[in-house]
Formats: sequence, structure tokens, C-alpha cells
Amino acid sequence: MNGKSANGTAGGTLACIEGLPPLPKSLSGLLNSSGGSWREMERMYAKKTMIQDDLSRGRNNSDNLFANKPANLDAALALLRKEMVTKGMK
Repeated sequence: MNGKSANGTAGGTLACIEGLPPLPKSLSGLLNSSGGSWREMERMYAKKTMIQDDLSRGRNNSDNLFANKPANLDAALALLRKEMVTKGMK
């Protein structure tokens, strides 16, 4: 955690923290959101809001996962993991 990016320069756009993988491209824009124009800020806010909505929707639907079809691939994989863990403990 020396503040250097993966290529060794200080203040790089994609700073890697030792022991953690780099951010996915879809989230890497969140690192640089403070230095942009108002349109970029608005776009980042919209992206952040969509991510938060997806996460909260996932939490609210956790009780009735079996009643509804998963909304996307991530939800389907989460359901599969939950089933595997539940069946593995029995």
C-alpha cells in the first residue's frame, strides 16, 4: 500500500493494493470520478445508483429466490451457490 500503481508510478489511474486483484473495467471509473466534468459525475452517480439498486433488489428477494426466476446470470449463479451450500451441509 505504497500509493503506486501496478506499473510503479505514483498516482496511476488504476492503483493496485497489494494482495487484492484490480477492479473490473466496469468499476474502474469510480476511482477517477472526482476529477471529471459534471456530466461524468452524473454518469458515475447513475452507475453507482444502478449498482446499489441491483444489490438491494438482491437482498430483498433473498427470501423468495425459489419462487421467482433469477433476473440475470449473477442472480442465477448466486442461487446455484446457495443451493450447493445448503445441500452440502445436509
